[in-house]
Amino acid sequence: MTRQGSAIYNNICSEIYRSGHNEPHSKCGCPQGRVGSNPTISVYRKEGCRFCAGRAALFLYNTGTVFVQEKGQKMTQDEKFMKEAKKQAMKAYALKEVPIGCVIVYEGKIIARGYNRRNTDKNTVSHAEMNAIKKASKRLGDWRLEGCTLYVTLEPCQMCAGAIIQARIDRVVIGSMNPKAGCAGSVLNLLEMDGFNHKAEVTRGVLEEECSSMLTGFFKELRKEKAKKKQEEKEKAL
Repeated sequence: MTRQGSAIYNNICSEIYRSGHNEPHSKCGCPQGRVGSNPTISVYRKEGCRFCAGRAALFLYNTGTVFVQEKGQKMTQDEKFMKEAKKQAMKAYALKEVPIGCVIVYEGKIIARGYNRRNTDKNTVSHAEMNAIKKASKRLGDWRLEGCTLYVTLEPCQMCAGAIIQARIDRVVIGSMNPKAGCAGSVLNLLEMDGFNHKAEVTRGVLEEECSSMLTGFFKELRKEKAKKKQEEKEKAL
């Protein structure tokens, strides 16, 4: 890893660490053995399952999910908040969940964050958007989230799109589209459908390459793990 790459890696670790990822080993299944000589990883290992922060950071770096910003290049506000949603997706990856993250912004500030925890919580509705909406409602003291913008790394499913409409969220910003299950323009477009008493303004494709490669890398790694496990079981049977 180059000096520049090492700096990026350490920055990602720090972001996940500050975000409070704090799951027990029994939930995430991270390694129990010796960590190795990398000082950054070792720090997280001492903090319990925050070792996963290092694992997530290495995955994001190796799969090309982290892109270096050119000097002098300015981020738009949508890109800035989508990067915050990506940080939430990193938490999901650290739990071996599909890496989807979400933030909700009100008056220029993030009021709620959420990430996919469906397998961890054993809960069908524990999607990134649903978790963020619940927190935002609590923060504002109202089920109506008028004036809010929701940023999510993957196009919402039918459940989350419905919740967005029910919550009266004004605007939705999407990273990567979901051709097989997305309901903001792919399979259906519930967010802009005529006939409902509310429609959300939708912006698509913000940091699309980064959000898409994060998901592609996750499923590629998952397939490798399954193939390895299958091969090990086959060898044991001989």
